[in-house]
Amino acid sequence: MTKKTNKSKSNLARDKVIKEMADLVSEAIKKGEKPWLRPWDTSKCTSGLAHNVVSKKPYRGVNQFYLGLCSIDFEFASFKQWSEVGRKHAIKNGEFEMATDKDGKSYKKTTTYYGVQKGAKAVTVVYFTMLKLEDKDNPDEINMIPLLKWHKVFGRSDTNIPAPIIEKPTEDEMPTFTEIQERIEGEMHDWMESEGIGFAEGGERAFYRYSTDHIQMPDKIAFPSGYAYMPTLFHESVHSTGHRKRLNRKMGMGMGSDEYAFEELVAEMGASLLCRHHNILPTDALEDGLENQVSYIAHWLKQLKSNPKTIIQAGSKAQRAVDYILGTTFEDNKNDEKKGDIKDE
Repeated sequence: MTKKTNKSKSNLARDKVIKEMADLVSEAIKKGEKPWLRPWDTSKCTSGLAHNVVSKKPYRGVNQFYLGLCSIDFEFASFKQWSEVGRKHAIKNGEFEMATDKDGKSYKKTTTYYGVQKGAKAVTVVYFTMLKLEDKDNPDEINMIPLLKWHKVFGRSDTNIPAPIIEKPTEDEMPTFTEIQERIEGEMHDWMESEGIGFAEGGERAFYRYSTDHIQMPDKIAFPSGYAYMPTLFHESVHSTGHRKRLNRKMGMGMGSDEYAFEELVAEMGASLLCRHHNILPTDALEDGLENQVSYIAHWLKQLKSNPKTIIQAGSKAQRAVDYILGTTFEDNKNDEKKGDIKDE
């Protein structure tokens, strides 16, 4: 029995198609190769740093990283601090009655509890305090020894205390959205709500967090227009389709890994498909918008060593994500899914 060494005609034809498509994408990348530009102005964003709600001071060091992993909140405080914030909120709203303490002094007794809710889980933050110790060899000198301490904090979402109302920007300050963009944005939020995907605006980053299944966007005022906002919203929405309760993609949680790079390809290609589907980018913005997307795709493609099949595989996953968001179904969806995922022979 002779060992088969030559590829079949169908495999050769498939490889030819893959190479042709890869060459086209590579050529587009060469023409649009430039650093990817963040489509929003971080100077107009509210602070994305986790901070104490009472002192307003941001947490430092590893606390920022750890709080970002554990919670969607930016505001944190101890149980006691939230209780005091809640008490002041209740009094401000008139939810109190006058009472007398054991010493006969009158005080405002709240009638509604505002604070950390039952079942909320605290997060640990660490800090150093300096311990003063006399030098045994030289009593006139004092040694400062850092002592590690920690305490538990809760995020605002662990309480029933409403977030303070921030003064809204004037219409002149807000980015311009076309009628189509406003309608599509509303449809995207309806889709997120139907899927149980959380959404919040604030901070300087746009991201989808798998562990909490929520999308975070910078403040809308940071975007120059709906042409910049919508592709970013599409990008994070495509990420959310990868959750195990939706399309169950390998998301690649570690930045720098091949799986992470591949997921970024999927998200940006999916965002591009949604832009085209909804005709979000007008003629005068199409060139800049697509060049920016090509640059973003090129960045992650380099990490995957520009394997031609990667482009096809990512395109297949991106199309499935877009179909999921749009509610597009096919009778032979399972067959299409198998055909779309190209594997090495």
